[in-house]
Amino acid sequence: MEGPSPSLYIKLSWEYSASDINYLVKLAVKRSVRKLRIQTFGKPLELPSCLSTCVTLKSLRLQGVRIKVVVVPPCFRFPSLKKLRLFSVKFSDYESLECFLRSCPDLEHLVVKNVLFKTVLPWRLLPSLKTMHLLSSRFWENESAASLLRICPVLEDLVVNQTKVFSNNVFASITCKTLKTLILRELSINVVPPSFSMPSLKSMQILSVTFSGGESVANLLKICPVLEDLFVNQSQVSDSNDFTLSSCRTLKTLTLSVEEVLPWFRLPSLKTLHLFLSSSLVTNPASFLPICPVLEYLVVAQTEDDSVMFEDVPVWFCLPSLKSLPFLSVNFSGDESLSKLIERCPVLEDLVINKTRDDNVITFNINAPSLRSLSIDNSKRTRAYVGENHGFVINAPSSEKMDFKDTFSNFLVFEHMPEVTEANIQR
Repeated sequence: MEGPSPSLYIKLSWEYSASDINYLVKLAVKRSVRKLRIQTFGKPLELPSCLSTCVTLKSLRLQGVRIKVVVVPPCFRFPSLKKLRLFSVKFSDYESLECFLRSCPDLEHLVVKNVLFKTVLPWRLLPSLKTMHLLSSRFWENESAASLLRICPVLEDLVVNQTKVFSNNVFASITCKTLKTLILRELSINVVPPSFSMPSLKSMQILSVTFSGGESVANLLKICPVLEDLFVNQSQVSDSNDFTLSSCRTLKTLTLSVEEVLPWFRLPSLKTLHLFLSSSLVTNPASFLPICPVLEYLVVAQTEDDSVMFEDVPVWFCLPSLKSLPFLSVNFSGDESLSKLIERCPVLEDLVINKTRDDNVITFNINAPSLRSLSIDNSKRTRAYVGENHGFVINAPSSEKMDFKDTFSNFLVFEHMPEVTEANIQR
């Protein structure tokens, strides 16, 4: 038992008796315990009845590799419990888990790991639950994580990891009206029922997810009519050439960290795009950058071990609303690849260039009349003997701020730049 927020951690072996745990828990209840953690191995755990009168208990964690039964008396309640964590807890019959959750009427945060859900009855609600994490858990037959959302009327944040999200047969419509954040990690999605809806979802992360086809991606986005922020990391879509994000007209921020950039574009409302790329399947990022009329902020980066190359900019390429463009360790095929790219951004205000060791550009020509801030870092290699003239020619008449660090080039030319008020140049 500790300090101002008393907590108790009980770790019991096979030899423990019910009287042992009752004594310890009663003592903790008398001292107004707020956090309780119980870990057992082998024998069934019977919850001490004194917990149903403990109004101070806010957090409970049950953990046990071989817990077979949790006995929940019909009248048992956790009157003030806010946080519940169930790790590798086994329940004896169809309704034991539901009865246990029903005993937590004020529960707000639930983490479940390696637990089997046998049935989800829609009339047994978790009326106060706001956050739920489903980790490496299983559902029987037609049940899934989506089934749980029927009994969580105020749920706001959901994390699903290595757990079935949707079942193939959904017989009733499910609308999660309050869900705002969804994280899907290390799982497969084959079907998205059209009867499922997340009308308030604003942010979604798709991390190491495999989709059966472009239709499953499109259907997932269709049930999120107000989605604004999407993060995609190392996810795959099998057998798809569809424009799977075309229907997501409310998307404002898209972050892609992938090896292969699929045709996921045509996004008329997108304002922010982050591209974190691998060179294994990407040859020219400019060839698949979207024509987004309202795109204002674009970040292009690569992993430390890869080398993504910007080749010739296509004639159709244009970002008419782009204001900020950071290039983080990205290579260019030659002098014109960068200069043409900047020319196709007529209202660009902020430009960041972090050069790599193996860049092919000899002279960086930066001609940007609208540019206000310029940051260049060319310090990843040092000048020993340079057989050719490597350097920068900068024409930015509206520029007000400049941050320049260069240990390699042998010339630097600034053209007419009367508005500069702050400059930091290191050579």
